[in-house]
Amino acid sequence: MSLEVTSFGAEPRAADLDAFLTLPYRVYADDPRWVPPFRQQVAHELTGPPLLGEGHERKSFLARRDGEPVARATAVINPLLQEGETPVGLIGYFEAKDDAEAAGAVLDAARAWLAEQGRGEEIWGPMNSSIWQAYRFMTQGFERPIFFGEPYNPDYYPRLWTDYGFERKAGWYSWDLSRAHLDGMHAASLQRRSDVLTSGDYRYDAFQTGEHFDRDLKRAYDVLVPGFSKNLAYTHLDFPSFAQVYGGMRAFVVGDVCPFLVNPEGTTIGMGFLYPDPSDAFRALGGDAARLPDLPALLQQHRSSRLIFHTMAVLEQYRAKGLVEAYLTPVLENAFSLGLNSGVGALAKEGPTLYHKTGEFSREYLLYRYAG
Repeated sequence: MSLEVTSFGAEPRAADLDAFLTLPYRVYADDPRWVPPFRQQVAHELTGPPLLGEGHERKSFLARRDGEPVARATAVINPLLQEGETPVGLIGYFEAKDDAEAAGAVLDAARAWLAEQGRGEEIWGPMNSSIWQAYRFMTQGFERPIFFGEPYNPDYYPRLWTDYGFERKAGWYSWDLSRAHLDGMHAASLQRRSDVLTSGDYRYDAFQTGEHFDRDLKRAYDVLVPGFSKNLAYTHLDFPSFAQVYGGMRAFVVGDVCPFLVNPEGTTIGMGFLYPDPSDAFRALGGDAARLPDLPALLQQHRSSRLIFHTMAVLEQYRAKGLVEAYLTPVLENAFSLGLNSGVGALAKEGPTLYHKTGEFSREYLLYRYAG
């Protein structure tokens, strides 16, 4: 059976782009858990103005076996990303059938292009462009229902990459939380709250999802960007680009469980990006952004009882004060009143987290590296 690899840049032939975008529907055809990304969004990321500005380049590769798409990958240059003094190349948008030859062919092509651009010595993936977009493979937790925003892939993807020659770069973890776990976190939060807070010191603000959404999105940006600045693979994102990535949260965020933490001087010093899991509603959209007007009705139809603790960030100078734990009290009380009786402590990097007290992690995700 013949295998052919084609490539495209910012101006692809319609047939190539369509084959690239629809390959995942072949890969996940028998997987009811998969939440399709919006095809229009992926097309924009591949062919539209680069999110990271000048120097952000992409080259996509598609393998066809006897004319049928079987594997894809995109080589990405993030001009801001280095490991020490070494420029890092990225490979993202990877999808493939369980076909080592086809997967290897698109990875070969992506590596060769990165090497031509001077980015072949250190390659990381999967990462679509930066940590602000999709990255990492799930490596444990495939038996559990996925949550919105979770890296998800067939269980053979890590094998395809490690057999090719990639090795582990870093890991992240998630914890599935029962109501008993949440009750325990609430009790610990009450104790911590009485220890670290006094009346009138710090306050909790709910994220405003109505007319003040843009203002509060900027508040989120002002906390998350410095909060992430020391994370692996961090690259700076300006606010218009941040709004492009996160503006869609307006549709599903519930302000009472998505808090800001404000200090006595009125400065926002922390944020919790928590939300009732909307994965069933987004799954029902089938990856078609033209159906977004249906989302409010679908969110009502598929009301979730699971709270996703996606991101909690506090400015560095306030991290030793126990403020995150203390401010879980009102968040969890609001969550319980909304019928949110389970949760996921999501995507924590390696090291201590507030979820460790609930037991071992239940899901793992890895970023890989290839040394050229």
